[in-house]
Amino acid sequence: MRRSLASDLASTVKGFLRWCGMALVLGGLAGCALGAFALPFYLIYGGGTAAGLLVGTSLEMHEAQKRRFCHEVTSRGIEVSESTELRMPTDEGDVRTYEAAWQSALAEEGYPKVEPRRLPVSGKLIVTERSVLLVPPPGTAGVRIPYEGVQNIEVRNISASGMPYTIIVNSACGRYDIFTYVRREGTSGLDPDATTAVAKRLKDSVALLRAAAARERGGSH
Repeated sequence: MRRSLASDLASTVKGFLRWCGMALVLGGLAGCALGAFALPFYLIYGGGTAAGLLVGTSLEMHEAQKRRFCHEVTSRGIEVSESTELRMPTDEGDVRTYEAAWQSALAEEGYPKVEPRRLPVSGKLIVTERSVLLVPPPGTAGVRIPYEGVQNIEVRNISASGMPYTIIVNSACGRYDIFTYVRREGTSGLDPDATTAVAKRLKDSVALLRAAAARERGGSH
């Protein structure tokens, strides 16, 4: 009887530790708190209920985080701008140019479950230390995305070959800007090396700005 109880307890502890690991993955820094909150449910109802609770709570936290980020960005006047007057920046540090096609989409329109409504626009893709721009031919609206408003950057591959094909920049308030056929100037066709290079530059630049902002907030306290 004692051995059976000890075995059950050990099994429960091991199972819960697995769920705690899941909580860390799903909830980031709040993972342990999520795991502790789910412990009674795990003990009473089992792993399935605890898993559902963790996933549901994590999604709620993620949505709350996105709402906070949207409010923070808009309150600072940071926004993605579309204009026919976009030009090559002269005050944003190192500038690298490519060519690409661009589409925009909004979460409120159903993206990413629904395909973007707007047709792609081709133009010059300009990557600086502070923003990324798509400057199309004269008379067509392009886009400027400041890194301060970027929430996530995703690279999608061609399923058959695994080559990187699309860069999706998710900005605050549910906006998505999609860049495809990224290639170096003067070339044609798919350029996976250019796609990888642009994605890395974007991610690195966003990370540097976030680190600088965190240091600034820390120094102000």
